[in-house]
Amino acid sequence: RISSTMAHRGGANAPMAPMAFAAYGKSMAPHYRYGLPSQIAAGSLPQAETSQFTATAARNHQQQGFFWTAVAVCAGLHRGIANRTCARKRVLKQQRRVSMSIGMSRTQPKSVCAIGAATTGLVVQTDQKAASTCEKLSGVWGMHSLTAEDLIQLERGLPVQKQQRHGGQGTGFVVFEVNAPSSVVLDSLSKLEDYTKMIPVVRQAAVQTQQTLVDGSIIARVSYKISKFWLGLTASHVLNTAAGTVCFDLDPSSSRFLQEASGFWEVEQVGKHANRSRVWLRASIRSSFMVPSWIVDYAAERALRRATSWLGPYCERVWKELQVQQLWAKHGHVEVRRESNRNSLYGAAQRLYPSVI
Repeated sequence: RISSTMAHRGGANAPMAPMAFAAYGKSMAPHYRYGLPSQIAAGSLPQAETSQFTATAARNHQQQGFFWTAVAVCAGLHRGIANRTCARKRVLKQQRRVSMSIGMSRTQPKSVCAIGAATTGLVVQTDQKAASTCEKLSGVWGMHSLTAEDLIQLERGLPVQKQQRHGGQGTGFVVFEVNAPSSVVLDSLSKLEDYTKMIPVVRQAAVQTQQTLVDGSIIARVSYKISKFWLGLTASHVLNTAAGTVCFDLDPSSSRFLQEASGFWEVEQVGKHANRSRVWLRASIRSSFMVPSWIVDYAAERALRRATSWLGPYCERVWKELQVQQLWAKHGHVEVRRESNRNSLYGAAQRLYPSVI
């Protein structure tokens, strides 16, 4: 009977459920799957076998208790770690918001720029990338780059162009003089949406975003459509009227042929000539490896000159139109007053001497 009981247990080391022995202690014969065959009476087992079953069941019950305790402890630790992680993320997020509120003004000023429309935007810090680009290119191509022959050439109304190139990467500048005040030239360069009227190759220009910086300059992101194929380009501009500069930086993701195209325009007055300006265009360009070398050579020779050929004629035409408007505003009213006085004198004489006049 004992051997048949061991056979049902499946070996001496097989685990046995505590429910079987809880029932066995109450003189009940549990089902055989709990450790005892159902056909054996509860009191028919020997005392030694009963003690062995009881000890084994107690040990298994204790092991199962340890296991589920460990599972509960692990779950609690995991929940605590997750809660601490979420709390840490909330604290970091709040700190970032506080730092942003300190670095940025919460006011919404009116930023009236040369583009024409007055838009609202957050006042942000100065554009460090544009400042570093201007400083770097000015250090390479400044007044020290012009020789005496170059200055004579500028006085004759001819542009001066110089560049340095290493493979598909290079920097250069073009400088020329315009018969117009620096304010007129800078205002023309700042009207980004009107580039379609100034530059023949630009088909469309749309300002996407616009913000006012702390130093009073304006940063704008503009999308362009150029050439007869309407190729899309996107660039960021920083307009600083106090410094007389207009910086530009091409978005590399908008062009497959240019990995970098950045630089700036600089407008200054020529000596004591208030109606004559000197315009600089400094640029740094790096082409993609997809562009053949002969195209790079062709573009390096003509790109800078073509990029500036439109500005002089346009600004001089605008300046002449402004002069005409100023002359009309100044002398037109005088002529009108003279005509009105002449008519009034003629009417008074006609009333006094009707037979003569």
